[in-house]
Order: sequence, then structure tokens, then C-alpha cells
Amino acid sequence: MLKKTFIVISVILAVLIGLYVDFFKFFSLQPAPRDGEYKNHSLSVDTIERNFNYYLPDNLQTDPALVFIFHGSNRNSIDIKKQTGYQLDYL
Repeated sequence: MLKKTFIVISVILAVLIGLYVDFFKFFSLQPAPRDGEYKNHSLSVDTIERNFNYYLPDNLQTDPALVFIFHGSNRNSIDIKKQTGYQLDYL
């Protein structure tokens, strides 16, 4: 019985450590890019004011790709940028 308890506790601990490490890898400490400009705008859709922001790099290449990121409810663009470690801004 003691051996089974030890195995269960070990597995749970390993999973928790894995989640902890993955959490900090996902929430990168990399700073936001400094070689560009963050812009905020809004538009009206069916009488609802919608806000959006975007990053415009200084070294914008010819014919660049456009990447949209939609956050879920109760989230915001700042959370998404931090969660992805600003990697989408660097792209």
C-alpha cells in the first residue's frame, strides 16, 4: 500500500513540476520589441466601439505578412502579448 501511495504522489508531483516549467516557458520574460511603434485605434461595428492595436516595426519588409490575434473573453491584448513572449511582434 505504501508503495502505491508513493508512486501516486511521485506521478502527481512530476505532473505539477512539468506544468510549472511549461507555464514559465510559455509566459516568457522576453521584453517587447523596441525597434518599432505600437499603435491603438478603434472602429464602430453595429454601434459597438471596437478597439484594436498593432505593432509596426521600423524595418518593415516589402509585402509583409499580416497576423491577427484574437483574445478570448475576459482577456486583453496585453495579456496575449505577455503570454506569447512578444514572439508574434518579433515575427
